[in-house]
Amino acid sequence: MDIIHCKSETIIKNKKTGKVYKNEDEAQKDIQDATTDTNESDIQRDVNIIVPELSLDGETD
Repeated sequence: MDIIHCKSETIIKNKKTGKVYKNEDEAQKDIQDATTDTNESDIQRDVNIIVPELSLDGETD
């Protein structure tokens, strides 16, 4: 079986405000900030998997 290496990207976003965070640390700082009402359930993480084009030539192993 061939191993296919794929790239991925994670988008971290506040569901209430729409703010997109640079990274997980920035989201955690917003959660811990007493001046905001952001909590863990407000954070949305979307993961995109980027798969290279595959050859579909009909052969089987």
